[in-house]
Amino acid sequence: MIPMRDGVHLYTAVYAPVDRGEKHPFLLTRTPYSCKPYGVPFFKEALWDSYLYEYLKEEYIYVVQDVRGEWKSEGEFENVRPFIAQKQNNRDIDEASDAYDTVEWLVKIYLIIMVV
Repeated sequence: MIPMRDGVHLYTAVYAPVDRGEKHPFLLTRTPYSCKPYGVPFFKEALWDSYLYEYLKEEYIYVVQDVRGEWKSEGEFENVRPFIAQKQNNRDIDEASDAYDTVEWLVKIYLIIMVV
């Protein structure tokens, strides 16, 4: 659960290489369609049979997130929440601020080298 600037937490699954000794790039997908299965025991082995295989083989970190208000994420869902150009406070949220907060958290936690 990654905290957003307004205190809402978004459910995020992170598939990271075992080798944490070096920095890795990441690929982020945010979806209203669920990033299940939820939990380590239900690891998506199907990732290895998908278009993501080439990224995973190159040791990318794959991150998939339930958008605000959907599935296991907190908050209220709004389909394609409108962009707020001049945010006045932490309650002014949109898809861009949620994505930004997610990337900022990932960089701090995983020390990621670059964003794709």
